[in-house]
Amino acid sequence: MKKINLLIDYPLTKDINQWLGLSFPPILYNSMSSDPRFNIFHMNNYSNENLDCVLVFSAGSQKMLLNKKVNQIKFKSLIMLFYPKIKKIIFFFGFFFGLYKLYYYQRWNFRSLNYEKRIKKILQKNTNIKIIHRLDGSHHVICKYYGYDHTVQLINKISSLTIYQSKYCKEIWENSRKTIFGPSININPKKSLTIPNGVDLDFFNPLGKKNNLEGKWKVLHLSASSLPNKGLSKVLEFAEIFKNNSEFKFYLIGDQVNDPICGNDIKYYPNVEYLGFIKDKQKLSEYLRSCDIYLYPSKDDCSSNSILEAMASGLPVLTIDSGGNKELICKEDLNAGVIIDEKNPAYSMKIIIEQYEQYKKNCLEIVRKYHDIKIISKRYADEIYSNCTDFI
Repeated sequence: MKKINLLIDYPLTKDINQWLGLSFPPILYNSMSSDPRFNIFHMNNYSNENLDCVLVFSAGSQKMLLNKKVNQIKFKSLIMLFYPKIKKIIFFFGFFFGLYKLYYYQRWNFRSLNYEKRIKKILQKNTNIKIIHRLDGSHHVICKYYGYDHTVQLINKISSLTIYQSKYCKEIWENSRKTIFGPSININPKKSLTIPNGVDLDFFNPLGKKNNLEGKWKVLHLSASSLPNKGLSKVLEFAEIFKNNSEFKFYLIGDQVNDPICGNDIKYYPNVEYLGFIKDKQKLSEYLRSCDIYLYPSKDDCSSNSILEAMASGLPVLTIDSGGNKELICKEDLNAGVIIDEKNPAYSMKIIIEQYEQYKKNCLEIVRKYHDIKIISKRYADEIYSNCTDFI
């Protein structure tokens, strides 16, 4: 049996309990590391070994610039990274050269140039390497890293296999749609399939340490982002609706306080408690199993791992029909939660409470049946191995 040298190209650390931006790469790495068919590396422990395959996540890690050597850094990316600190310097030189020539206006639309350079160097060293491209959402849809969709398109042209994490993910990348930036950036993969995200059930589960939190119905909202599309406004709507019922208490973990539209409104609600930004996954798992309901009204998420982690902890989910949210909680035979009725949100909560034990049971069954990381990582491993040994 040929052993495949596989690079999971994402920056991981020895402390697997630290949140690094994407939840999925660390759990996939840890799960696949025991597969005897692979020698597996990640971005921080790869030291120029010969490779058979590289697993790329969308447009690459946005944090890699901070960890790489100078010869792997593009000049334009330095401008984007350090712009807030060198703004006065840029304007000074702008008097002599003009801001356009200093890429001042263009900085928002830069591609992921460092990562493109990294992939090029890997290809030069490993001429027969296979690129497996695992896709997330469109940056143009969520208005983040505006130029990175072009990098996704470039990487996909040289990829032998594209893996989508949801039906919604496939739809937004393969079908043209109108965005605020104009027509969407689309791809035409050589070969593609859909593999849902997985969750570590040994880590996220209803058993183990819990925190003593107030409220009969403890409702949790997680968001590492402060963007308004993560749904804080909807959370505060629920807090307003149930403000006279002391049984309800809403808990926020993440960056919601910096939401530019309603982050400042959190203070008006005594039934809402902000717990801060928690990167330690162990602590996060404790808060999840300490709560009762997961409220996640986020727009345009391809496949939220936080929904899976909440379900694995036994929390029924209240969400909206946007992105891949519905795909996670609604299966052919089971429902793990309720899609919020925009005309009657209180009734959506009422349904969850009245059938709470059944929804909780369904949550645990769905993640065991469809999203156990042991099952998902085996699917990844089988597909990658097959793709790399087609011609052997």
